[in-house]
Amino acid sequence: MKNILFIITFLSFSLITNRIFANRAGTGPTDKLEENASVSYLSSGKTGRYDEIGTMFISPAALSSAIRGRTWSFGFQSAPADFASNFFFLGYAWPTEKHTFFMGIALLNTSGLEKYNAAGEFESEFSTNEVLVGFSHATQILPNLRIGETLKIFYLGYNVAQATIVSADAHLFWNPFSFFQLSFSLTNLFSTPYNLANTQEFLPVHLKLTPGIVLLKNKMILYYTFDSLLPLYADVADPIEHRVGVETFIWKNYLRVSFGYDGENFTSGIASTISQYNLHFGYLPTSVEDRFGLSLTFNLDAIGGGPFGRPKHLPRTDLEEELLTFYKGLEAYNSGKYKEAYDDFDKVLQENPDHKLAKEYRERALLHLRTSKWLDDEQRRLIKLHKDLAKEYEEKENYGEAISEWRMVLKLDPTDSEAQPNIDRIKKLVDKKVKALHAKGLKFYAANDKLNAINAFSEALKLNPEYEPSKKWLVKIKQELTLAERAERERIERLQKAEVYYNRGLSYYGNKSFEEAIQQFELALKFNPDHENAKRYLKLAKEELEAERKGLRGKEASYVLYQKGLKNYRDGQYFRAMQDFRNAIRAYEKNQKAKNMLKKARKKLNAQTAPLLAA
Repeated sequence: MKNILFIITFLSFSLITNRIFANRAGTGPTDKLEENASVSYLSSGKTGRYDEIGTMFISPAALSSAIRGRTWSFGFQSAPADFASNFFFLGYAWPTEKHTFFMGIALLNTSGLEKYNAAGEFESEFSTNEVLVGFSHATQILPNLRIGETLKIFYLGYNVAQATIVSADAHLFWNPFSFFQLSFSLTNLFSTPYNLANTQEFLPVHLKLTPGIVLLKNKMILYYTFDSLLPLYADVADPIEHRVGVETFIWKNYLRVSFGYDGENFTSGIASTISQYNLHFGYLPTSVEDRFGLSLTFNLDAIGGGPFGRPKHLPRTDLEEELLTFYKGLEAYNSGKYKEAYDDFDKVLQENPDHKLAKEYRERALLHLRTSKWLDDEQRRLIKLHKDLAKEYEEKENYGEAISEWRMVLKLDPTDSEAQPNIDRIKKLVDKKVKALHAKGLKFYAANDKLNAINAFSEALKLNPEYEPSKKWLVKIKQELTLAERAERERIERLQKAEVYYNRGLSYYGNKSFEEAIQQFELALKFNPDHENAKRYLKLAKEELEAERKGLRGKEASYVLYQKGLKNYRDGQYFRAMQDFRNAIRAYEKNQKAKNMLKKARKKLNAQTAPLLAA
C-alpha cells in the first residue's frame, strides 16, 4: 500500500508541472494495438467501458469486476480505405475467488501501402504487421478495491524496420458506491528500449483516470477519461486529453447503445447480451480512416460442467440460472432420465412461461414418461399414500390439504391421470365458499379491521391454497400492519402452521409412513416448540421407524414377539408378557392371537396384584 501511495504522489507532482489542455504532439507506436482490442472501449470515446476482455490492456482491475466466469472474447475491426487495414483480437479470462487472470493476442495487418523514392516516384506496395501478446492479473484486496498489472510483448514489423518491445502496466479500480466507480492506470510504467529510426526510444508512459457515474436506476452510465503522457523516460511532449462517453440500456441487457467523443471524433456502438453471448458493433472514425468494429464475448461458464465450471463465489444472474437449468434438463433428457428432465424444464417454465424450447422438451419428456414404466416402488408407495391422504382430507372437508396432497402426486408423477382432474374438481366445489370468504375479507379491510380481514383471506386459502386474489391481499395487508399487530399475527400464524404440520404428521403416522411423519412433527415443533403432542408422536414415530429398520415389524416379527410373550405368560411374568403382546400387535395389527393373549395376561396380572392392592 505504501508503494501505491508513493506512485500516486509522484505522478500527481508530475502532472502539476505539465501544460494543461495542450495539443498532443504524438503518441507511441503501440497505442493502436492496445486501444483497438476492445470495440466497446472505442465506441464510448476511449472511456471506461470494461465488459470486453480486450480492455485487459486498458485496465484488468476494472475488467475483473465484470467477469462472471471463464470467458472467451473475439474481436475484429476493418477500415474501408484505399489500403486494407484489419485488426484481430482473441482473449481468454478465468477468475478465482480473489484473483482474475487474462491472456490475449492482438494482430494489426495493413496491406496495400505504397512506397515512394526520394524523387516522389512510386516503387512498390508493402504491408505491415503488428502483434501484441498480453498477460494480465487482477486482485481484489478490499470488497470495493481491485489492483492489477499487465505484461505486454509487442512485435512491430514494418517495411524498413522491426522491433520487439516488452512493457508493464499498473492498474487500480475503486467502486466505493453503487453509483460511482473510478479506474486509474499507468501504461508502460516499465518498457524496454526500441529502435525504429536509428534512435533509441522508450514507449511513452500514459496516466489514465476514468470516473464513471451511474444514473437512472442503472439504465445509464456516464464516463470521463483524463489521459496524460508523462516524461518518465525521455523528454517527450506531455499534453493532456479529455474524453467523454455514455452508455444507455434501452431494453435491459438485450439492447445497449453507447456514444463517445475522444477529442476529435464522435464514436458510437450498439450491443446486445443474449444468454452467454455478448455482441458489440461499433462505428469508430479517426482522423485518418473510418473503422468498423465487431466483437463477440462467449461465456463458457453459462453451460457449466467440465473444467469450465463456475467458481462458487460468483453469483448467477436469473438468465444464467434459466440457461443452466435448461441445459441440465437437456442433458437428463438425452440420458433417458425423463423425470429429471421434466422437472428441470418445468422449473424453467415457472420462471419464464414463454420459453418455447423448454415447453417443447417438457412435452417430449412427458410423452416418454407416459409410455414407460419409470416409477420405482418407493415412488409408487408415496403416490398411493398422498392419494389416500387427499381422499381423507376431502372427506373431512379439509379441501386445501386435499389439493396440496394431489399436487404432491403430480410432483411425483406428472403423468398421473387422477391428480389434475381432482384438483380442478375440488377448486370448483369450493369456489363459491372461497369467493364469499374473499369478499368478507375485503369488507373487513374496508372497515379498517385488518386482523379479521387476514383471517378471512387465510380461511379462503385453506379451502384453495392457489387462489391468487386472496394471496395478493394477504401480502398487501401484512405490509400495512403495525409492528405490534405484525408480531401478534406472526405468533398466531406460527401456531396455526404448527397445527397443520402436526395433523399431517398424524395422517402419515396412521398410514405407517414414519419418515414422512417425523418430518412433519419436526416442522410442527419448529413453529411451536411447546407442542406436547407433536413431541410425543415424534418420539413414537422415531421408535416405530427404528423398529422397522431393525426388522421388528411385519408378520414374522409379530410371531417372534408373540412367542416371547407366551413364554413369559407361562412363567408367570404377566407384566412382561403384556409388553410382548403389545409389541406383537404393533408389529402386525391383525395378529388376533396376540390381542387375545393380551386380555388374558391383563386378567392374570390384575388377579396377581389384587391381594397386594387390598392390603
